[in-house]
Amino acid sequence: MRKDIILALLLSACAFLASSCSLDEKANGFMSTENFYQTENDALSGLMYAYAAIPSYKNFSASYLYTLCCPTEEFTLKSDAGSGQHDLDQLRQDGMTNKETKDVFLIAYLVAGRANVLIENIPNIVMEEKLKNQMLGEAYFLRAYSYFNLVRLFGSVPLRLESLKDSENIGAPLASIDDIYMKCIIPDLKKAEELMDLEKRRGRVNKVGAQG
Repeated sequence: MRKDIILALLLSACAFLASSCSLDEKANGFMSTENFYQTENDALSGLMYAYAAIPSYKNFSASYLYTLCCPTEEFTLKSDAGSGQHDLDQLRQDGMTNKETKDVFLIAYLVAGRANVLIENIPNIVMEEKLKNQMLGEAYFLRAYSYFNLVRLFGSVPLRLESLKDSENIGAPLASIDDIYMKCIIPDLKKAEELMDLEKRRGRVNKVGAQG
């Protein structure tokens, strides 16, 4: 088949696709709870999903330690360390562009966001009450823990106590440090202490963690 015929067929196909398809963009990043958070296993899976972000490479394994220790004398950087680490070492950091602090900031909100979803949905699940209370208490703890780290590292930050349901509510204003403690950290830890038990569960928090 001649090349000009092939080209004509391709152009016709492209024109058909362009005329028959809408190019309007829609947000695809919002979780639906219609078929989830219906059972005890759903609640446990959601809780493990919230915990899963905490020990990630970008959090306690690397970026969190760099953010805390590079500005001090605890770390001596090797010659091929990243620019973000050198900036922290020289007390020259920009929270908008520094990879280390940016990762710590994002992961804290990832955990808090997943905790918000749990807090909203676990109460509606039919399950044994003691177990429901324990998992709900862990969710409150995880949210408080995230904002406790955020406020100590960054000061005033956006405070979001509800899950993000649509793109119109993505932005949030800065909350004062006092508001973050009084509206989230302290009441969440008190709820967590009230709801959780003293049983030890590998890799999970209990009442003593909230009291601490």
